[in-house]
Order: sequence, then structure tokens, then C-alpha cells
Amino acid sequence: MAVEVELSYKSPRRFDAILAGYELSIARGNVGGGLLYVSARADVLAAVTRAAHRSGVPESRFRARMLADSRTTMLPGDRGLRGDPRCTVCGLLGSGVLDLPGPDTRR
Repeated sequence: MAVEVELSYKSPRRFDAILAGYELSIARGNVGGGLLYVSARADVLAAVTRAAHRSGVPESRFRARMLADSRTTMLPGDRGLRGDPRCTVCGLLGSGVLDLPGPDTRR
């Protein structure tokens, strides 16, 4: 799973290029699970979502979430913070909020 924390708005052309790269990586199996974008700005998430659609990123492999809606800041397995209530992504994974399919193990 790739996680992007987007701090600023980018041009549609730039977002398209970034998301096209992720679409290729997902299609090749280089990104297992999918792509999660997190931002404090709704306009940024809307632009990223439009770019994902234009770039062909499968809807089932893409999530965009407001930072305020997140409960964790680290991924499961990060040492010392697993189960820490300050950990935002830990609490969302497996909760249905951020669930994405696992990597395709058929090769």
C-alpha cells in the first residue's frame, strides 16, 4: 500500500502524471493493496480523486481521506507505536475505512 500525504494543491497536469505512475505501479503489482491519499485540504483530495479517475487507477484500489478523519500517523508494525492511540493510520487499517485489497500473490 502506498500512502501519500499531500500538503499542497498541484496542477491537474502534475496530479495526472503522479497518478498515472501509481496506476502503472499498481497494474504491475509493484504497489500491493492500493493507494491512499491523505490531506488537510478538501480541494486537494477532490483534485487527486479526479486525477485518479482520469489516470485509470481502479476505484477499488484508491482512497482519499481528510487528515482530520484519520486517527493515526504511522503504519502497523512501526516499532513502539502499535496500539498507541495517537497512531492514526493503525486504527483505520482493518476498520473498513481504509481497507484495500491485499497484494495479488498469483504470479
